[in-house]
Amino acid sequence: MEDWLQKIKAGDEVCVCQYEGKSIAKVYRTTNTMIITERGDRFSKIFGRAVGSQGYSRVRIIELTDRLRQEIEREDICSLIRYCNYEYFSIANLRKIKKIIDLDMQQNNKQ
Repeated sequence: MEDWLQKIKAGDEVCVCQYEGKSIAKVYRTTNTMIITERGDRFSKIFGRAVGSQGYSRVRIIELTDRLRQEIEREDICSLIRYCNYEYFSIANLRKIKKIIDLDMQQNNKQ
């Protein structure tokens, strides 16, 4: 049993680990046995595993740390950049993006 799971209350944030990756979810409410997120996901208050899944479930919640929050934010931003359609950006904004990339590449080459 995880102690931090017993202390969770409505409004707290948790990290949801799924097949697709990790995301942040806000706790909507808790019962004696479950943690329910605002998205309606239900997790065991004892083990943090998804409730109601067939057999063993990899979907679970883990404690959200500052480091984990940054990791999730970084992945979200990288995904946004990776799949963004730049065709409709103004030339001024494209130049700003290029400048940021160039600065970052210069800094990485100095290290």
